[in-house]
Amino acid sequence: MIGSHEYLVNNWSDILPILCDLLIKENADAFIEIANPDNISAFALEDDTHSYSDNNNFIQVIGNVYIRQFMSAANILETISKITAGYDKIVGTDYLSNILFSLK
Repeated sequence: MIGSHEYLVNNWSDILPILCDLLIKENADAFIEIANPDNISAFALEDDTHSYSDNNNFIQVIGNVYIRQFMSAANILETISKITAGYDKIVGTDYLSNILFSLK
């Protein structure tokens, strides 16, 4: 659950693209600012020397920004915390404390 909206996913890796898409739709510039592999290792930036479009381990989230798909649940939760904390700091939102998980 992100805010008041519930998202049903089949596995932990499904939540990252959903979260990224939500934040991009709200404020793409802020998202791009935090989507830096130097700060959050799950991100990758495609350039002339690094191609991720044919790499099944990554999914494109916006422009040349990709995020790793397959990580442990603990790494995904850590990545979600880093993304939301950075985004919250820039935009002034409170996603970090408004994302809830439940198993059904």
